[in-house]
Amino acid sequence: MNGNGYKIIWKYVKDIYIKSNLKISLSVFVLSAIKIFGVLIPPIYIVKIMDEAIPNNDGKNILLYIGIILFFTIFDAVLGVILRKLYNEMSKNTCIKYQRKCLEHLFRLDGKYLSNSRVGEKLVTMMNDVSQLKTLTSSAVFDFVLDSITAIVMLIFLARIKLDMLLMILCILPVIYLSQRYFQKKGREKAAKARDTQSSYADVLQTITTSTIPCILSNAKSYFFKKNDERIIESENYTNELNMVYAKNSGVLSFLSAMFIITVLGVGGFKVMRNTLSIGGLIAFNMYSQKLVVPILKVSNMIMTLQTVVVSMERLEAFMAEKEVEPRNFNPRAVMGKESSEISFENVSFSYEEKPILKDISLKFEKGCYNVVVGESGCGKSTLTMLLYRIWNVQDGLIKINGHDCKEFSVDNLRNNITIVGQDSFLFNDTIFNNIAMGSGFDKDRVEKCCRIACIHEYIMSLPEQYESLVGDSGVKLSGGEKQRICIARALLQDTPILVLDEATSALDQLTERKVLDNISEYIKDRIFILITHRLASIVDADNIVVLKDGEVEACGSHHELMRISPQYKTMFERKECIE
Repeated sequence: MNGNGYKIIWKYVKDIYIKSNLKISLSVFVLSAIKIFGVLIPPIYIVKIMDEAIPNNDGKNILLYIGIILFFTIFDAVLGVILRKLYNEMSKNTCIKYQRKCLEHLFRLDGKYLSNSRVGEKLVTMMNDVSQLKTLTSSAVFDFVLDSITAIVMLIFLARIKLDMLLMILCILPVIYLSQRYFQKKGREKAAKARDTQSSYADVLQTITTSTIPCILSNAKSYFFKKNDERIIESENYTNELNMVYAKNSGVLSFLSAMFIITVLGVGGFKVMRNTLSIGGLIAFNMYSQKLVVPILKVSNMIMTLQTVVVSMERLEAFMAEKEVEPRNFNPRAVMGKESSEISFENVSFSYEEKPILKDISLKFEKGCYNVVVGESGCGKSTLTMLLYRIWNVQDGLIKINGHDCKEFSVDNLRNNITIVGQDSFLFNDTIFNNIAMGSGFDKDRVEKCCRIACIHEYIMSLPEQYESLVGDSGVKLSGGEKQRICIARALLQDTPILVLDEATSALDQLTERKVLDNISEYIKDRIFILITHRLASIVDADNIVVLKDGEVEACGSHHELMRISPQYKTMFERKECIE
C-alpha cells in the first residue's frame, strides 16, 4: 500500500473512531486490552500443569489450574461477544453518517455533474463504497493495533523461554513481508478494475429494472440482455481475478504458518530430547509462538483486505470533491422568507458546454400574477427553472428574489421556498397519500383540498383503497395525467411562496388542464406562479406571457398584446389552433 493509501485510511479512521464514536472507541480499546491480558494467562497454567502438578501427582492444583484456564476461556468468549456488539453499533453509525453525507452532497451538486454522471457510478459509490467502510468499523482496526501489541508482548515472552528458537522463526518474517508487498499491489489493481466494472453493470441493471415496461414496449429485450450479459461477465471476471489474488495470498500465508509450526516443533523436539527444554516449555513456546504468528498473519491479511477498501475510499473522496452549487457570496444572515413579491432575471446568460442557451435575457415575474413562459423546444424555457432552483449557476447576470441576488441565500433555504413540478412525474412505490404528504405530517383534509385543486380527488376516491392505494414503482399503476396531477397536489401542499409548473400538465387533456389551471389561478393570488407550457390555448387569460426565441426574450405581455407585437407568438398560437 502506498503512502496516499495510508493517508486516506488514517483520515477515515480519525473521523470514525475519534470524531464520531469516541466513547465506543474507548470502550473497545479497554476491553480489547483486557482481552489480550486474558489470552496470556492459560499458557502459564498449562506449563504449571505439565511441569509441576503432573510430575508431583498434585491433583488439587491440577483441578485449580484447569478451573483458572476454563474461567479465562469463558471470559475471553464473553468479551468477544461484547466487542462484536460495540463494533456493530459503530458500523451502523458509520454507514448512516456517510450515506447521509453522500445524499446531502448529491443534492447540492451542480448541473454539470448531475447531467454527465452515470447512475451506476452513483449507486456503487453510495452503497458499495460506503459499505466498505464497515471494514474499518469491524475488529480490523483495533485488531491491527492490538495484534501488533500482542506480537511485541509475545516476542518478549518467547525470548525469555528460548531466545535461539525465537531467532530461527523470525527468519521467516522477511519472506512474509516480500510476499505481501507483491500481493497487495496486485490486489489493489484488481480491486480497482472490479469496482469500476460493478458500476457499469449497475448502470445496465438500473435501466432494465426501473424502465421494464418501456424496454418491453421498445422490443429491446435482446439488446438489453446482451448488454447485461457483457457487463456481468466482465464484472464477475474481474471479481474472480481479485478473489484468486486473495486465495493465492491465503495459500502463501498458510504455508508460512505451517513453516512456523514445523520449525518450533522440530527444533523444540530436539531440545527436549537433549534436556535443554522441558515438555511444558515446548508447549508454552508453541502456544506463544502461535500467538505471535497469528497476529502477524492477521495483520497481513487485513492489509490485503484494505486494498479494496482504499479503492472505495478513493472513489468516495472523488465523489465528495465534486463541485457544489453553494454560492460564492453566501450570506448566512440572508434568509428567504415565506413572502416573495418578485423574481427578476437581469441580463442573464448561460451556456451548456459552450453552446449558448440563454442570451442576455431580462424579465420579471410578480406575485399574484399568472406568469407564463412559452417558446419552441430548445429555446431555454426549462433552463430558467434550473437556474432559479440553483441546479446550475448563472454565468453572467443576476437572478434576484425580492431584490436580493439568489446566491445570497443558502441552497437549502432557497429550495425550501420554491416548488417546481416538471414534465417527468416522480412518485415513490408507496400509497397515494404518502406520495403527496411525503411524511410531512399533513392531515388528510389538507391533502384532499390540494387534490381537489389538482382535479385528482374524485379519481382517488373511486379506487378501492382510495388514498391508501399503492402506485407501484414510479407510479406504474397510474396514467401519465394521473401522475402529473398527484405531483401538482404535492406541490400545492408544500405551500411555498414560489410555484413553477414546467410542462407539468402536458399529459392532461385540454379540458382537465383548463380546470386545473383555473383552480390554481385562485390559489396563487398571494404567490409567485410561473407556468411553462406549449399549449397556448390554455393561457389566453394569463397576465404576463414571456415569449422565448433562440435563448432570447422576443416579447412580453398579455395574449392580446402579443398577438399584435410578437410574430413568434402569433405563429405558434395560430399553428396550435389549426392542429387542435
